[in-house]
Amino acid sequence: MCAAVPAAYVCVRSERITRCPVDKKKKVKAVNPLKACPSLSTSLMFQTNKANEIAFARCEQWAKEHYGIGLRSVWIMICCDGGTMSQRRCADVLGINYNVMVNEIDELEKKHLIKRMQNPKNRREHALRLTPSGTKLLGVILEAQKQGDIYRHAFAPIPLENMPTILAAARSVIDHETE
Repeated sequence: MCAAVPAAYVCVRSERITRCPVDKKKKVKAVNPLKACPSLSTSLMFQTNKANEIAFARCEQWAKEHYGIGLRSVWIMICCDGGTMSQRRCADVLGINYNVMVNEIDELEKKHLIKRMQNPKNRREHALRLTPSGTKLLGVILEAQKQGDIYRHAFAPIPLENMPTILAAARSVIDHETE
């Protein structure tokens, strides 16, 4: 049975202190849902989902703080690394809604990280290519990833040595779903 914790105070975020969903000006201490509701300790699905939410929020925060762009923008840049990719194909690969994709690319263009080029044979089709600034920034991001900086931030307190195992598990799930 779960302890009676007001819903407004059960805030799971990467930060220790977060905003109350009811009163945005009020800061509240984040509650560990596994302590608030011990029966969730047996739910693999809940725990993996929460761990994913926390890791995503931490990566998003890292990308914005260190590179001035969000995580989706980083993924778009990675898709364009080494050549061009159509805007639609990139959205399909990443599972991003087309409207959201357009907004992300607009922001990347404003920052001179990606260039959107119209297909002369089909006005509705656009190819994406990294600009020299985008290529340079992506190199910095990939090096930080290679060094484990992002991993240490996203998956704290899990040791860096576990990264290959976590990546292999994630790849197995993705490969199984897409075969």
